[in-house]
Amino acid sequence: MGSGDCWLMIEGQNFGASIFDTQDLSTIRGGSLLLRDLVRVADDFLKKSLPKAVEATTLGGSVGIWRLSAKPPVAAKLAADLRKHLDGEAARHLAYGLALVADEGPSFRRQRNRLRAALQHGRLTETRLPYPALDNVERAVCPVDLVRPVAMGTRQKIGPNKTSLAIYERRRFGMDKKQSLIVGETAKAGDALCAKAKE
Repeated sequence: MGSGDCWLMIEGQNFGASIFDTQDLSTIRGGSLLLRDLVRVADDFLKKSLPKAVEATTLGGSVGIWRLSAKPPVAAKLAADLRKHLDGEAARHLAYGLALVADEGPSFRRQRNRLRAALQHGRLTETRLPYPALDNVERAVCPVDLVRPVAMGTRQKIGPNKTSLAIYERRRFGMDKKQSLIVGETAKAGDALCAKAKE
Protein backbone atom coordinates (compact mmCIF):
# COMPACT_ATOMS: atom_id res chain seq x y z
CA MET A 1 0.00 0.00 0.00
CA GLY A 2 1.35 3.36 -0.96
CA SER A 3 1.07 7.06 -0.36
CA GLY A 4 -2.44 7.30 -1.81
CA ASP A 5 -3.86 5.26 1.03
CA CYS A 6 -6.89 6.15 3.08
CA TRP A 7 -8.18 4.86 6.38
CA LEU A 8 -11.80 3.96 7.07
CA MET A 9 -13.37 3.36 10.48
CA ILE A 10 -16.82 2.20 11.53
CA GLU A 11 -17.96 2.30 15.15
CA GLY A 12 -21.21 1.43 16.89
CA GLN A 13 -22.63 4.42 18.78
CA ASN A 14 -25.51 5.34 21.07
CA PHE A 15 -26.36 1.83 22.22
CA GLY A 16 -29.22 3.24 24.29
CA ALA A 17 -31.18 4.17 21.15
CA SER A 18 -30.56 1.01 19.15
CA ILE A 19 -30.07 -1.83 21.64
CA PHE A 20 -31.19 -0.91 25.15
CA ASP A 21 -34.29 1.04 24.15
CA THR A 22 -36.60 -1.78 25.25
CA GLN A 23 -36.93 -4.44 27.94
CA ASP A 24 -37.69 -7.17 25.38
CA LEU A 25 -34.81 -9.66 25.54
CA SER A 26 -35.12 -10.86 21.95
CA THR A 27 -35.02 -7.27 20.68
CA ILE A 28 -31.96 -6.48 22.82
CA ARG A 29 -30.27 -9.66 21.60
CA GLY A 30 -31.14 -8.80 17.99
CA GLY A 31 -29.71 -5.29 18.27
CA SER A 32 -26.55 -6.60 19.93
CA LEU A 33 -26.03 -9.28 17.30
CA LEU A 34 -26.72 -6.80 14.49
CA LEU A 35 -24.01 -4.58 15.96
CA ARG A 36 -21.63 -7.53 16.21
CA ASP A 37 -22.30 -8.41 12.56
CA LEU A 38 -21.99 -4.78 11.41
CA VAL A 39 -18.18 -4.91 11.23
CA ARG A 40 -18.19 -8.30 9.48
CA VAL A 41 -20.74 -7.10 6.89
CA ALA A 42 -18.67 -3.93 6.31
CA ASP A 43 -15.48 -6.01 5.93
CA ASP A 44 -17.12 -8.32 3.38
CA PHE A 45 -18.48 -5.35 1.42
CA LEU A 46 -15.13 -3.51 1.36
CA LYS A 47 -13.15 -6.59 0.30
CA LYS A 48 -15.67 -7.38 -2.42
CA SER A 49 -15.69 -3.77 -3.67
CA LEU A 50 -11.90 -3.29 -3.70
CA PRO A 51 -10.30 -6.73 -3.98
CA LYS A 52 -6.65 -6.83 -2.85
CA ALA A 53 -6.78 -3.14 -1.92
CA VAL A 54 -8.32 -3.47 1.56
CA GLU A 55 -6.36 -4.37 4.68
CA ALA A 56 -8.33 -4.90 7.88
CA THR A 57 -6.26 -3.60 10.80
CA THR A 58 -8.93 -3.87 13.52
CA LEU A 59 -12.05 -6.02 13.46
CA GLY A 60 -13.72 -5.84 16.85
CA GLY A 61 -17.17 -6.31 18.29
CA SER A 62 -18.37 -2.83 17.38
CA VAL A 63 -15.29 -1.21 15.77
CA GLY A 64 -13.59 -1.83 12.46
CA ILE A 65 -10.59 -0.03 10.92
CA TRP A 66 -9.38 -0.64 7.37
CA ARG A 67 -6.50 0.67 5.31
CA LEU A 68 -7.61 1.26 1.74
CA SER A 69 -5.18 1.40 -1.15
CA ALA A 70 -7.22 3.99 -3.02
CA LYS A 71 -7.14 7.69 -3.74
CA PRO A 72 -9.42 9.88 -1.55
CA PRO A 73 -12.19 10.37 -4.17
CA VAL A 74 -12.44 6.61 -4.78
CA ALA A 75 -12.35 5.92 -1.03
CA ALA A 76 -15.04 8.57 -0.39
CA LYS A 77 -17.34 6.95 -2.94
CA LEU A 78 -16.65 3.55 -1.37
CA ALA A 79 -17.53 4.92 2.09
CA ALA A 80 -20.78 6.36 0.73
CA ASP A 81 -21.58 3.05 -0.96
CA LEU A 82 -20.83 1.21 2.29
CA ARG A 83 -23.21 3.44 4.26
CA LYS A 84 -25.89 2.93 1.61
CA HIS A 85 -25.32 -0.85 1.74
CA LEU A 86 -25.52 -0.97 5.55
CA ASP A 87 -28.59 1.28 5.66
CA GLY A 88 -30.31 -1.03 3.17
CA GLU A 89 -30.13 -3.94 5.60
CA ALA A 90 -31.38 -4.40 9.15
CA ALA A 91 -28.36 -2.33 10.30
CA ARG A 92 -30.40 0.76 9.41
CA HIS A 93 -31.86 0.41 12.91
CA LEU A 94 -28.42 0.86 14.50
CA ALA A 95 -26.59 4.06 15.36
CA TYR A 96 -23.07 3.92 13.95
CA GLY A 97 -20.38 6.30 12.83
CA LEU A 98 -18.32 6.07 9.67
CA ALA A 99 -15.13 8.09 9.15
CA LEU A 100 -12.60 8.34 6.34
CA VAL A 101 -9.20 10.09 6.41
CA ALA A 102 -6.25 10.24 4.01
CA ASP A 103 -3.04 8.58 5.21
CA GLU A 104 -0.59 11.10 6.74
CA GLY A 105 2.31 8.99 7.88
CA PRO A 106 3.50 5.61 9.02
CA SER A 107 2.05 5.63 12.55
CA PHE A 108 -1.11 3.58 13.04
CA ARG A 109 -1.76 5.41 16.31
CA ARG A 110 -1.83 8.74 14.47
CA GLN A 111 -4.28 7.42 11.87
CA ARG A 112 -6.51 5.93 14.59
CA ASN A 113 -6.56 9.23 16.48
CA ARG A 114 -7.46 11.12 13.31
CA LEU A 115 -10.27 8.62 12.62
CA ARG A 116 -11.57 9.05 16.19
CA ALA A 117 -11.50 12.83 15.76
CA ALA A 118 -13.44 12.52 12.48
CA LEU A 119 -15.99 10.26 14.22
CA GLN A 120 -16.32 12.75 17.07
CA HIS A 121 -16.87 15.55 14.56
CA GLY A 122 -19.56 13.43 12.94
CA ARG A 123 -21.20 12.78 16.31
CA LEU A 124 -21.41 16.49 16.97
CA THR A 125 -22.70 17.48 13.53
CA GLU A 126 -25.03 14.61 12.59
CA THR A 127 -28.14 13.04 14.01
CA ARG A 128 -27.16 10.32 16.46
CA LEU A 129 -30.49 8.48 16.58
CA PRO A 130 -31.59 5.98 13.95
CA TYR A 131 -34.82 7.74 12.97
CA PRO A 132 -37.51 5.55 11.43
CA ALA A 133 -38.84 6.25 7.98
CA LEU A 134 -42.20 7.94 8.48
CA ASP A 135 -43.81 6.53 5.39
CA ASN A 136 -45.93 3.42 5.81
CA VAL A 137 -46.63 3.97 9.54
CA GLU A 138 -49.81 4.20 11.58
CA ARG A 139 -50.70 6.99 13.99
CA ALA A 140 -49.90 4.90 17.04
CA VAL A 141 -46.85 4.42 19.27
CA CYS A 142 -45.03 1.08 19.45
CA PRO A 143 -46.06 -0.63 22.73
CA VAL A 144 -42.60 -2.20 23.14
CA ASP A 145 -40.26 0.82 22.98
CA LEU A 146 -42.91 3.51 23.53
CA VAL A 147 -41.15 5.83 21.06
CA ARG A 148 -41.31 4.77 17.42
CA PRO A 149 -44.49 4.77 15.32
CA VAL A 150 -46.25 1.47 14.62
CA ALA A 151 -45.54 0.05 11.15
CA MET A 152 -48.35 -0.50 8.67
CA GLY A 153 -49.40 -4.05 7.93
CA THR A 154 -50.03 -7.11 10.03
CA ARG A 155 -46.54 -8.62 9.82
CA GLN A 156 -44.98 -6.56 12.61
CA LYS A 157 -46.76 -8.10 15.61
CA ILE A 158 -45.70 -9.32 19.02
CA GLY A 159 -48.72 -11.13 20.35
CA PRO A 160 -51.79 -8.99 19.70
CA ASN A 161 -49.81 -5.72 19.44
CA LYS A 162 -48.36 -4.21 16.30
CA THR A 163 -44.83 -2.88 16.70
CA SER A 164 -42.45 -0.52 14.95
CA LEU A 165 -40.39 -1.91 12.09
CA ALA A 166 -37.17 -1.42 14.09
CA ILE A 167 -38.44 -3.50 17.00
CA TYR A 168 -39.88 -6.16 14.72
CA GLU A 169 -36.71 -6.60 12.62
CA ARG A 170 -34.31 -6.54 15.58
CA ARG A 171 -36.51 -8.97 17.52
CA ARG A 172 -36.81 -11.33 14.53
CA PHE A 173 -33.02 -11.17 14.00
CA GLY A 174 -32.44 -11.94 17.69
CA MET A 175 -34.80 -14.91 17.63
CA ASP A 176 -33.31 -16.32 14.42
CA LYS A 177 -29.72 -15.88 15.61
CA LYS A 178 -30.53 -17.39 19.00
CA GLN A 179 -31.41 -20.66 17.32
CA SER A 180 -28.21 -20.73 15.26
CA LEU A 181 -26.14 -19.83 18.34
CA ILE A 182 -27.72 -22.69 20.29
CA VAL A 183 -27.03 -25.12 17.44
CA GLY A 184 -23.42 -23.89 17.17
CA GLU A 185 -22.74 -24.10 20.91
CA THR A 186 -24.39 -27.53 21.12
CA ALA A 187 -22.20 -28.77 18.27
CA LYS A 188 -19.07 -27.43 20.03
CA ALA A 189 -20.10 -29.11 23.28
CA GLY A 190 -20.81 -32.36 21.42
CA ASP A 191 -17.40 -32.23 19.71
CA ALA A 192 -15.72 -31.63 23.07
CA LEU A 193 -17.54 -34.59 24.62
CA CYS A 194 -16.60 -36.85 21.70
CA ALA A 195 -12.96 -35.78 21.97
CA LYS A 196 -13.00 -36.41 25.72
CA ALA A 197 -14.60 -39.83 25.24
CA LYS A 198 -11.83 -40.83 22.80
CA GLU A 199 -9.12 -40.07 25.37
